[in-house]
Amino acid sequence: MGRVLESLAIFITVTIILGTGILLFMNYYNDDVIGQPAVEEHVKVQPSVTNPYMEHIFYPSTQTFSIQIDTEEDEEDEEEEEDELSSYEQTVLNSADDVADDIENEIDDLDEELDDIDDDIDDANDEDDLDDAEDDLDDAKDDLEYLRTKISRWRNKLYEIDDNQADSLIDKLNFLMEEVEDLLDDVNELEDDIDDAYDDLEEESASP
Repeated sequence: MGRVLESLAIFITVTIILGTGILLFMNYYNDDVIGQPAVEEHVKVQPSVTNPYMEHIFYPSTQTFSIQIDTEEDEEDEEEEEDELSSYEQTVLNSADDVADDIENEIDDLDEELDDIDDDIDDANDEDDLDDAEDDLDDAKDDLEYLRTKISRWRNKLYEIDDNQADSLIDKLNFLMEEVEDLLDDVNELEDDIDDAYDDLEEESASP
């Protein structure tokens, strides 16, 4: 009888130990495998002070943290890089700005020169005076045609740059081109005036 009770006690003890082990295993399995939270099941902690785009994520079941980096910062960096001008483009903008100022000054000088030529034509006493005025007019015309070519060349360079400053410079060059064209029209009128002045001198010399 004593052996039976002893065997029964041993059986009960082994059963309790095995049952406890099975329960512990099932509890561990449920918590760490089945109960593992999905990516969405987490607690977001205040973003890092040093990096507002860095977000700490806390998983309560495993008492662990993970770090998630917001891609917004990378997207902003890419946009800034796209907006940045290359060194060549910046050089073109700086040079075009200086060139536009130089052209504007040259146009002012040529405008004054054409006024002087107009006065010389009116004051001409002989063909020599008209010849001098005609030579000066030819030089002014060459300078204006050169400016027209120069404006076109720089304007084409600026068309290749996608930037507000480039657009402003293009507008300025367009305005300067109009002024050059107006002065070339003045040149044509002065050429006609010189021809008329030659005719007047011939008529005066032919009259008794």
